[in-house]
Amino acid sequence: MEIVAVDAFLKGCSDKNAALTSTNRNPKSLNEALKLVKCAMTKNKVIYWSKKSELRRVSFEESDEESTGIVKRAVNKDKGQIGSRRVEDRWRKT
Repeated sequence: MEIVAVDAFLKGCSDKNAALTSTNRNPKSLNEALKLVKCAMTKNKVIYWSKKSELRRVSFEESDEESTGIVKRAVNKDKGQIGSRRVEDRWRKT
């Protein structure tokens, strides 16, 4: 019964590369399969992960004008105000 659970877990895994790597190691239990999948996902993330920063900065601006029900959100990446200018330009066009 444990083998069926392991096979079902690996077939249902969202990360197919990690599932394939784990399947090749022939896990005997569900806990072992889970550890192998987590290990494979971590290794894939380290190898293929982008070197760019994933951090974003979000700021909200309040205005004295009456509320229109529109919320303007400025999203900046690490390169200064470039992202917020694009957002503001799109917001002004609407």
